[in-house]
Amino acid sequence: MAWIAISRVFGALFYSTEVLPSSSSSPPFRLLHSRIWQIGNPRDSILPVLHQWRVEGGDMKQPKLQGFIKLLRRYRRYSHALQISEWMSDEMKHDLHPGDIAAESVFEKMEELGFVKGSSCYKTMLNLYSQMATADVDQMEKLLMKMETDPLVTLNWHGYAATADAFLKAGQLEKTAAASKEHRLPKLGTPYFDQRLPKLGTSYFDQRMPKLAALLRKSEQFINRETRKIGYEHLMTSYAAIGSKHEVYRIWELYKNVVGFYNNGYRCMLSSLLKMDDIYGAEKIVEEWESGNKFFNIQIPNLLINAYCRKGLLEKAKSYVKKLSEGGKECCRTWALLATTYHMNDRMEEAVETLKMAASSASRPGWKFDNSTLAACFEYLKQKGDVEKAHELLILFRERGHFTTDLCDKIRNYIGGCAPPGSGVRVFLAATNQKA
Repeated sequence: MAWIAISRVFGALFYSTEVLPSSSSSPPFRLLHSRIWQIGNPRDSILPVLHQWRVEGGDMKQPKLQGFIKLLRRYRRYSHALQISEWMSDEMKHDLHPGDIAAESVFEKMEELGFVKGSSCYKTMLNLYSQMATADVDQMEKLLMKMETDPLVTLNWHGYAATADAFLKAGQLEKTAAASKEHRLPKLGTPYFDQRLPKLGTSYFDQRMPKLAALLRKSEQFINRETRKIGYEHLMTSYAAIGSKHEVYRIWELYKNVVGFYNNGYRCMLSSLLKMDDIYGAEKIVEEWESGNKFFNIQIPNLLINAYCRKGLLEKAKSYVKKLSEGGKECCRTWALLATTYHMNDRMEEAVETLKMAASSASRPGWKFDNSTLAACFEYLKQKGDVEKAHELLILFRERGHFTTDLCDKIRNYIGGCAPPGSGVRVFLAATNQKA
């Protein structure tokens, strides 16, 4: 998120080598203050000073760092102010402020004054356009063209990848009420691009698909040894988002041959295939993972189980959960997925039994279960007249620490009282402050 830094320091477009005054900060910050200001040449980086301060356990509170930025800006030490701001965003993950996206006009002024040299400012603006609520793909394209023709700019895969993602994001401007089912895009699945996308109109893809595919291919050319793992993972999920199964498999083969065996790679490939409704291909990937993994990760089986449940393939889901259970590898979420699916398919006896397994296998107290499934199970037992079994289920959840005392009392009263049908749901929603 380096782009958010640029607006924090745009109050000054020039730098000064004037020595800055002493700070009135507390003693720990006075030390950092003096280290920063000992660097008199604004062309020298202050990042080593910041990194060393952090290694030493120095205080890095956001208001103090913002104070440094203001002071540096006042004395026209633009370069150092920008470095601190970018460091706050990239390393400290500080949130942006309301004015953090008003940078374009100043960037243009910087170009006029000759301050935009090299890759840094261009990439900052690319990220800015990409992260805005309505990604400006036209400006990003223009900026990419400038970067491609600037001999001082070193391009990498991220510039093209960020622009490709912006094309997807820009679909929010062109979505239609009757978007086609095949263009419903769920999560993109990597830390950098994990956004929930809306349904996109067919016209958007007809117009943008060639450019989007070209951007993804260009980004691939700039993947190197340092970026190939995250780069190939991103490409898999991005090609899946546009429904290009051939490209997903092509990148997957590259990943296996060049990067190696990583759980996260298999998770990306699996989620990519599931986005394209390729259950058969997903099953083959899971089989391949099972035969070669050294470090078991329950997220991978759960992805497939969740897909089975969404598709109504209950017997497949049940069979796989049983296989995991026999190996002692299932978890609370595995059983909870199955319990909710049984409930949604009105197989309540199985839902109750599976919910018991979920409560018993939870690794920690206070696990958050699906309220509607919980309510349906207790209501089913109440309406069936099996009060004893309902109390057993309640005791299990209480002993495992999943229910508060207050919730237990309300459920106990509900089980023993003359409540009307459907009131079980209201008990759980009221206890968790949700609206019916």
